[in-house]
Amino acid sequence: MAKTNTYLRRKSSEYLGSLLIRNRIIDYTQLDKAIRTQNNTSPRKLLGEIMLELGFAGEDDLTTAFMSQYHLPYIPLNRFQIHSEAVKLIPPEIIHEHTIMPFQKIGSILSIAIGKPIDNGTIEKIEEMSGHVIQLFLSNLSEIKENISRYYLPNKEIISKTVSSINEYFDSIVPESLS
Repeated sequence: MAKTNTYLRRKSSEYLGSLLIRNRIIDYTQLDKAIRTQNNTSPRKLLGEIMLELGFAGEDDLTTAFMSQYHLPYIPLNRFQIHSEAVKLIPPEIIHEHTIMPFQKIGSILSIAIGKPIDNGTIEKIEEMSGHVIQLFLSNLSEIKENISRYYLPNKEIISKTVSSINEYFDSIVPESLS
């Protein structure tokens, strides 16, 4: 199988924070606060995620900045009909772990929407698993998550934690003489 040329590399030398400042989305004080917050998170979060959480930037702002950085085309995922063939090619664990959404398969090309940077090793792994060349598109993270919940079962880890919590709750309220 031929390897993709769509590996994710920043095409712009400008960092996310600089792009957001230049576009007057954030100021230097907000960038400084976001970076300090990022340095104190474990596991370390992406700066864009922190900007969203702090309310400094919106999804559209981040998507526009990523388009500028990576020169990837944008796809309005909620206006696009997802191909069921594409959905079947990537296991749910990978989908949930990386928050990506396959949406189209044409011949040997599998199109995937991302809302945040993804490492090249993951792209290679998906190519090997699916047997397809990957073509990346940017989309808003909320649209990706919405489609994941529509096309994939909930993450097994989330279900397992929920069941454990329910069991612990019932164990704490049911007297031992009844169990």
